[in-house]
Amino acid sequence: MVQNNKYSKGTALFLGASYCAQEIYAPLVDQGYKVYVTTRTKKRHELLKKCGVIPLIFNGTINSKLCGIISDACIILSSIAPVNGIDPFLNKLPIDQKKLIQSTQWVGYLSSTSVYGNKNGQWVFEDELLYPSTIRGKERLNAEIQWLEIGAPMHIFRLAGIYGPNRNNFQKIKQNKAQNIIKEGHVTNRVHVSDVANAILTSIANPDPYKIYNISDGNPAPPQDIMSFSAHLLGLATPPLIKYEGLELPAKKKSFYQETKRVSNDKITNELSWTPRYPNYRSGLMHSLKVENGEVDTIYLSGHIDVAKQYAKETLSILPEHIRLTKEEKGCLEFRVIQCQKIEGRFHIYEKFKSKSAYLFHQKRSKNSRWNNIAEKIKRNYEIIGLDTI
Repeated sequence: MVQNNKYSKGTALFLGASYCAQEIYAPLVDQGYKVYVTTRTKKRHELLKKCGVIPLIFNGTINSKLCGIISDACIILSSIAPVNGIDPFLNKLPIDQKKLIQSTQWVGYLSSTSVYGNKNGQWVFEDELLYPSTIRGKERLNAEIQWLEIGAPMHIFRLAGIYGPNRNNFQKIKQNKAQNIIKEGHVTNRVHVSDVANAILTSIANPDPYKIYNISDGNPAPPQDIMSFSAHLLGLATPPLIKYEGLELPAKKKSFYQETKRVSNDKITNELSWTPRYPNYRSGLMHSLKVENGEVDTIYLSGHIDVAKQYAKETLSILPEHIRLTKEEKGCLEFRVIQCQKIEGRFHIYEKFKSKSAYLFHQKRSKNSRWNNIAEKIKRNYEIIGLDTI
């Protein structure tokens, strides 16, 4: 959240009503900021009104009203994508207005990790030389340079793949439209939309001009693993794997597989004390499904447990009883345990309970059962969503 400082309760201008912007401007409205948000369509204009912000139509023309808002703004954040290598807002901004932005207290631009280009799976950091290889990456880099050159107190944020409620694989999986493409060695980086918002709000509260930050969860993963887990959460079959080699894809989607890198979040973690609430795709997708289902009290748990070889036989003998007793609990909605076929002694788990009290009842009952003999000997690697507020 934005702290009470000299920037509080002023005017904030959001250039673009993007998925991320919506998560960022809502807390500012709650804190008393007068928030303006630009959009290109009348339909979005009406939706923005209901969010407590003041919508502005921006179709490539900067009128006197928008110029006045720029003059008044203490916060300006742009999430507008470049067009043909040019930032559509800066390209139309009069020279005298560019000078006014220089006196704005905090200016931010949402860029992309595509500016790094292909690193063949190596880690990338903010101080690296940039060699974007895709059109998207080159255009983002040009936009970064354009924003830095206006001389404003800029903060550049290079975002990994953004996901969250209503922006994930769930609908495509349900509709049998998901492509589960596999390419050997390919990993992707992502970040939950609420973690992006928290990072931006933290920066606004602690301005440090000319900083560039990566925003990612710091845990890259193969896209087929994410697809499999998404299907697992829905209780549906994982879409069949499709080999990338020889596959015909649209240019934009093909470029997604032409680069692979691991995006570090060390800098923003160390300098802004920012920590992602959803540090991996498992926790973020569980939260997303919970929100999409409108579940306020439900508890989700997913991950795996590892059992040492000497306890494997005992585990397999007790596990069926543990599963049966858990499923008989009134507060248990789902409980699945699947023995891993690749790693000996590993069991994948997925649990869903009606409420925190139902989950705690399960914990207490398990401690008074034969399963407790095993519970003390296993290594746990899972996330729980819902024990705190959404």
